Amino acid sequence: MKRKELIKVVNQRITKIDKVFKHTVKEFSSSGIHKFRLEVKKLRSFITLVTSVDHKTAHLALPGHLRNIYAALGEIRNLQLQQRRIDELPAVQHSTVSESYSEFVSKRIGDSISEAKRLIGGKRLFRKGKSRLRSRIPPRINPGKIRKFIARRLESRPT
Repeated sequence: MKRKELIKVVNQRITKIDKVFKHTVKEFSSSGIHKFRLEVKKLRSFITLVTSVDHKTAHLALPGHLRNIYAALGEIRNLQLQQRRIDELPAVQHSTVSESYSEFVSKRIGDSISEAKRLIGGKRLFRKGKSRLRSRIPPRINPGKIRKFIARRLESRPT
């Protein structure tokens, strides 16, 4: 793969992340956060591929601002999933404990959303990170090394 193709992949991932991000921060819905985190994981996986195949690109990484937002949204997502599980409990299992815990989780979701909004601020998601990512892409990656990388990953996957 030539540098031009690699940069095209990075640009496509960034465009997709930006698009999903704009929808996610409007409502902080569970599905929106999930989509955003999934797109970031795809970019992170691509960066892992590039850095493991070309060791000269060790400085290639997700921008710190994006990592912080990813983590904050992950906390919100986990809390939303807990809330959903509590709400799905049969009426027989509901008790004052689960109700008070549900209230606690709701408050934590609100606090976490406030923290995420503070992190996001009025800033652009990638700021300088986009150009830094592009500038650190290697001139080319041997397709054989990509196949070996994928084969190693598939072998190490739990069944």
